Amino acid sequence: RVLAGAAAASAGVVVVQDPLGAAAVDPVGLLLAAAVLACEVAFTLAVAPVLADVGPARVSAWSCGLAAAMLAAGSVAVAEPWRVPTPTETAALAYQALVTTALAFVLWYRGVSRLGADRAGATMAAAPLAAAVTAAVVGTGTLGPAAAAGAGLAAVGVLLAVREAPRRPGDPALSPAARPPASAAAGGRTARRA
Repeated sequence: RVLAGAAAASAGVVVVQDPLGAAAVDPVGLLLAAAVLACEVAFTLAVAPVLADVGPARVSAWSCGLAAAMLAAGSVAVAEPWRVPTPTETAALAYQALVTTALAFVLWYRGVSRLGADRAGATMAAAPLAAAVTAAVVGTGTLGPAAAAGAGLAAVGVLLAVREAPRRPGDPALSPAARPPASAAAGGRTARRA
């Protein structure tokens, strides 16, 4: 069910991005998209085992802190000159740091904690859909019938993937949220949650 949903969501995203199948495939763009997907999968799977013990907020803080350190080191390595940002740049940086990075990471990892990495991963298809719909709403793009059908297919795929499997009487809880924290199973310590 999760794989079928993810496949439908992916197919829908492809249709939304190129509803008529007319765009030429750029091999570099395709490789970069595959690299982004690999990174998304890696950063989700790498923390999934520790989420119950550490919690989404701490995982996010460590992720953001390490990313900031790597970016600072990269800036020094390429001799990028540092300067004081303007007030507008400061506001944009604050929004990007607090909302689109820190808050987004906390919410993402909370979703991974509750849904599991596989089901949460399928929701990544919502990002290009939201971008296409937003572009149509603000007037910088269009959402024709084929793209709308692709968006519908992707939405159905995401819903199918994140839906819990039906439970039968006597089955143990299937949801990751219903499982005891890894620390409780490992040694009885109390799990810290964000």
